[in-house]
Amino acid sequence: MHPTLPASILDELVSLLKEVRPQRARGNALSERERALLRTGVIFMTDFEDLILETETRGGYGLGRMLKELAAYLAIPIRYVYPKPRYANGDSFGCQGMQAADAAALLIALEDLGFAVNPERLIARLAKPLAKKEYLTDSEVCLYSYEQQRHRKKVTLRSDIAVGPHAWSEEYFKGANGYRFKLTKVEGKAYRLDITGPKHRNIKPRQEVTCDYCRMTYTKGNLESSIAHRREHARLKRLLEPRPDRRFANRLERHSNPELVDSDSPFWMHQEVYERALRFKRDFRYDFLQWNGCQSKKASPNYHGYLFADHTGTHASGTIVGACAFALRKEVWSLDWIWVVPSMRRKGVLRHRWQAFLKMYGDFDIEHPLSTAMEGFVGQHGTPQQRSHLAAVPQRADDEPIF
Repeated sequence: MHPTLPASILDELVSLLKEVRPQRARGNALSERERALLRTGVIFMTDFEDLILETETRGGYGLGRMLKELAAYLAIPIRYVYPKPRYANGDSFGCQGMQAADAAALLIALEDLGFAVNPERLIARLAKPLAKKEYLTDSEVCLYSYEQQRHRKKVTLRSDIAVGPHAWSEEYFKGANGYRFKLTKVEGKAYRLDITGPKHRNIKPRQEVTCDYCRMTYTKGNLESSIAHRREHARLKRLLEPRPDRRFANRLERHSNPELVDSDSPFWMHQEVYERALRFKRDFRYDFLQWNGCQSKKASPNYHGYLFADHTGTHASGTIVGACAFALRKEVWSLDWIWVVPSMRRKGVLRHRWQAFLKMYGDFDIEHPLSTAMEGFVGQHGTPQQRSHLAAVPQRADDEPIF
């Protein structure tokens, strides 16, 4: 559902944009209000209105009256800002304002709407530290991409009037700063305003595509979305089409129990178990991940993981063809999950290790619910205690995957 503006606000915005008045000249230096914003990191709404009036002469404080509606429409937060109290339990009087990034994002939005604001110098100062950040807020993304996107956007505003079988009309006009406007009216009232920047260029429509291989939906033509897809695609391909891992091959040669992943194992092994635990979670749509280790943190002592090497000769030495994890709960070990590369299922990967697991963990529990394949396996190879938890021992079909 699209957000909407009150029709009266959109009408007033159109009136302001149609006004023809000379713009105020902007100096090369930051204004006093901009310097204060950079120094404190916040700006009160009254000061923000004055900041706009430094360059925009149309409407006087009329535009200021609409700022809250525009900010809400654009999902830019306006909040109360308080002087820091001298004492923790002291009272403080606050006024409505914005943090620096949000104020700059609203200035960018006003420029995109065709108003004579010039936040270029302010944003150059605010955007510089963003280059070192890994994650950005909505407002910070606007600042980060401002230089490349300036005057190139196409923006649409919609009012809240009801549409139907009424008289529709269109009106076109152009602003002094090169912005182009298309106003759609319903029964003479502003319904939609399309604003096109002077440097806007039409691009091919972007299309959502679902990859047949990794099942990720991404936007074709969007660079960031495509990069995210390639990353996820490669991550899945690494699991489904495994290649030999030199570290794992070395471990297979030098350790007595090379597949075990516990607190003594290196971080990379915990990460490899994590990748397969994540795949298991996604494949079976579980709500949580059943492994708490990763490349920067080892799993807690009550978890044991295993990385499966190929014992059939299908793959080269050092290839990881699956993983599983055991958890210790109330002094009883339980097999939490197991994931095997689809091409290696029904080749005895789990059966090859089953007796060793029973020797290591005793008559361990098996976390439910079980897949049909796992029920078939437990029905054939599980202990009497393990089989007793099955609702019924299914008969294995010829095409059913068995580990």
